[in-house]
Amino acid sequence: MKKELSFVLNYALNKGFQIHPDAFKILDDITDVKKLEKIIKEIVKEKTRQKLFQINQDDLETYLGIKDDPNLLNEMKILSDPTHKITSGEGVKGYNALFSSRFNKLKKIISDRPESKMIKSISVVKTTKLENDVYVCGLVTMRNAERNITKLVLEDPSGSFEGIIFDDELQKNAGTLLIDQFVMARVASAKNSGLIIKDLIMPDIPDQKVNKSENEVYAVFLSDLHIGSKYFMEKELIEFVTWLSSPDSVARRVRFVLIGGDIVDGVGIYPNQNKELVCQTIEEQLQKAENLLDKIPKNVKIIIMPGNHDPGRRALPQPAIPKKYNS
Repeated sequence: MKKELSFVLNYALNKGFQIHPDAFKILDDITDVKKLEKIIKEIVKEKTRQKLFQINQDDLETYLGIKDDPNLLNEMKILSDPTHKITSGEGVKGYNALFSSRFNKLKKIISDRPESKMIKSISVVKTTKLENDVYVCGLVTMRNAERNITKLVLEDPSGSFEGIIFDDELQKNAGTLLIDQFVMARVASAKNSGLIIKDLIMPDIPDQKVNKSENEVYAVFLSDLHIGSKYFMEKELIEFVTWLSSPDSVARRVRFVLIGGDIVDGVGIYPNQNKELVCQTIEEQLQKAENLLDKIPKNVKIIIMPGNHDPGRRALPQPAIPKKYNS
């Protein structure tokens, strides 16, 4: 028996483990002493955590990447890709088209609520004396807090109106609204012919049937790597990639890595950015990203969602990274 193999056997036995003969044959083929020691120590550590005290052929084949669990699938389907459907909306016509599209799609979502049956257009509400409360929906174009009231301006395709909010709790809710955010408001006529906003309703997220995998597989979400910046945490990313190839029970079930934007730091994103870059061109940054991510196990699919630091058009919805950068 080789000296290094004797160490492996004694180490495992002293930790209370047994090594299956088939696993022993695989270990016997490994000539790198340091690699052999690392393998047995990491497998013993993981199996101890699992409270399983036999090292078998599957453990070694999985660790070495010889064998993959066929039950852990990484299938995915692209349901919608807007990249080739996005057109440039320039000038007033383009903005109006964006406004109308955004408004109509959000109105369709909120139309499932019972209150939607009482929705009136803003032009009707402005020109009619309201006897009862009605609902309007629109995009927020202005929000202004003054003393004990909040003024809110909503706009729909028929026009815009300014409503006043008196209720303290409702003012807090209004304070969280963003410009261009869609909202449905319950309004009533004020004594001075103005309009009072009595309630604010946001579009609900539609209920969706939970889609469950037949097998337990994991997805890892990352974002804001900023590769190319001197602040890029390269050491930590390398440790993560190394972990994905380890015998850790969680790592072995990871089948998807999703990067939610800003994979690179980009060029010319903000003033004096070049002083913080170690890769001065977008091509260098993407090449470095490719070299790092290429070390992720091949059974793990990588999905990249572009951010504002990544190359590509600034649009809603965000198109994919251009093909010339997307190898």
